[in-house]
Amino acid sequence: MGTKSEKRIKPYLNRRLDKLAPIIRIKEIAEEKGIGVYLVGGSIRDILMGETPQDIDIAVQDAGEDFARNLGHPFALKKTMDEYRVIYKGYNIDVLGLGGKDIEEDLKRRDFTINSMALNIQHNNFYDPFNGIKDLEEGIIRMVDEKNIEDDPIRILRGIRLALALRFSIEENTLKKFKESAEIIRKSAPERIHQELLIFFSLSNTGDYIYPEIFSAIFPGFKELKRIPQGKKAIVNVLEHSILTVKMIDNIIEHPQDSPFSHYWRKIFPYIKKNAPLIRIAGLLHDIGKSTTMKVYKGKIHFYGHEDAGVQIFTQYGKDLKFSKEEIQFITRLIRNHMWLHLLATQPDFTERSKRRIIFKLGEDVIGIGLLSWADALASNDEPNNLNKTIEELFEYYYASKNKIKQILMGRDLIKHLHLKPGEEFGKIIARVQAAYEEGEISTKEEAIKLAKKIAKGA
Repeated sequence: MGTKSEKRIKPYLNRRLDKLAPIIRIKEIAEEKGIGVYLVGGSIRDILMGETPQDIDIAVQDAGEDFARNLGHPFALKKTMDEYRVIYKGYNIDVLGLGGKDIEEDLKRRDFTINSMALNIQHNNFYDPFNGIKDLEEGIIRMVDEKNIEDDPIRILRGIRLALALRFSIEENTLKKFKESAEIIRKSAPERIHQELLIFFSLSNTGDYIYPEIFSAIFPGFKELKRIPQGKKAIVNVLEHSILTVKMIDNIIEHPQDSPFSHYWRKIFPYIKKNAPLIRIAGLLHDIGKSTTMKVYKGKIHFYGHEDAGVQIFTQYGKDLKFSKEEIQFITRLIRNHMWLHLLATQPDFTERSKRRIIFKLGEDVIGIGLLSWADALASNDEPNNLNKTIEELFEYYYASKNKIKQILMGRDLIKHLHLKPGEEFGKIIARVQAAYEEGEISTKEEAIKLAKKIAKGA
């Protein structure tokens, strides 16, 4: 965004606003009621950055609920703050009642300077009391006031997520405040933390914005991984290795041509796109169990059972932060099995029986394990041995098997016999049953249904 004087900003905003269908209706209601209405927050930020917002934030000199009812059917976001949301012509419109406060008082309580601007949509008055325009032009995330962070600590996560999404830097005192106040993040509702984490990890280049002090408040013990050496040469520690693993996951996704997945990337990508946030979280925490399993035996460091320990640790994280059962199962499946391909790569021969066994157990999640294993190897100081070849052989076998052999179980069978609703687990159950069929473990539809019931109960 080029530098704009205030004289240029107001007409620019108005030209863009005239193209937003909800603004016309909002202006009509404001004129009918004779009240002031302000476009605020991220809506202005997005427009000034040349984007079309799908979420529109307004503040009204009236009761927020009453104004929202004139737009449609509102539901409360924060009833005590008189803040409501309406879906209007495909836009999410958040309406805040100012309750007698002037607009600048409202802007003082907001999180970051680039979100603390307002435009009166009737009289065209522009408000920027904290120089948000300047920070937007310079690519800086800066808090409005320390107290605002303390009042709503989820803003710490939102701040690093916003910096990541916009590729902005975080101003020095703001980042210092984030780190110093990280421990109060857990005072936020776990559902809000969970939502912010999924949004954060859905973005690329997350590794650049993982601050150990902050993430250790969310995942207790994470920053303690710094004291644990990683790899035979121990050039890095487990903390650095874990963050680097996330960076390698992103590097593979952005440059698949340099990976063992290049030949199958078109087939793999839909799975990666759907599960990328959870794969990144598994990458960050795949070695979290090393914090409790490190042993020194005959002068060598060992982490026997760190996969199972990691499963127990993340399961508790997941429950505390309101991850769904399916999300916990997915992440723990990757953590529990992330060493499997490493071990197979050390064997003289990757047998067909071994390939069938891993597909039988993991189904489609062999993709997730392959991606995590390769990223783990790249982030380690140790050579990946034959891992590249092992992954290529596994994927070749996996897709060749899918193309050759008929499917023993369909989604309609799960609906009819297991009374399941269509969802994420469908594909995983079908893939694991299919692998058992190809292995010769089962041979009839009846046996397939029986196995599917067993998997559904304890998958």
